[in-house]
Amino acid sequence: MRRAGLVGAVALVVALGVAPSGAYGAGHGARGAAPAGVDYSYACTVTGLPGLVYTVVINVAGHVPATVHSGSTFVATGIMSTTTYPLTVTVLHGSLPVRASGATALTHTELVTKGPVVISGGVPFTSGPIKVRYRVTGAPGSRVVLRPGTVTADLVTYGHATCLLAAGQPAFARATIV
Repeated sequence: MRRAGLVGAVALVVALGVAPSGAYGAGHGARGAAPAGVDYSYACTVTGLPGLVYTVVINVAGHVPATVHSGSTFVATGIMSTTTYPLTVTVLHGSLPVRASGATALTHTELVTKGPVVISGGVPFTSGPIKVRYRVTGAPGSRVVLRPGTVTADLVTYGHATCLLAAGQPAFARATIV
């Protein structure tokens, strides 16, 4: 019984995205090959299996202009995350926020799952893409950088999951402020 719980916990790689639609589009999830981006290794816990901490790798990608002007606005596009679950999981709600430094978000910044969504094991699951409008707050010569934040999800069987990222992770998108 403990082995089954452990296997289930490993399968619980906190789901992100919206109901799979088979095609990318604003507000729709998709299944397919992982996008180019940065692989982030998260340390996750779930209320249904207290004391267990497991690793989840989530690839996050997105695009910003190479340069942005201080005080101006710009749009980050193609922000998405991809991961593959070893077993099928059902997500009730999940969220991966996008954090910015050197800019302030003017629109919604989270990749969100609105479920229930059944995510098939062994099949890459992609959430997004979304686009986010930002106002540049950094000084000329500095950078705007985008990184993922803490992932949370409510799952059937396992309860609430929280996945934390270690400090100092690289950005998945960056722009030089001019």
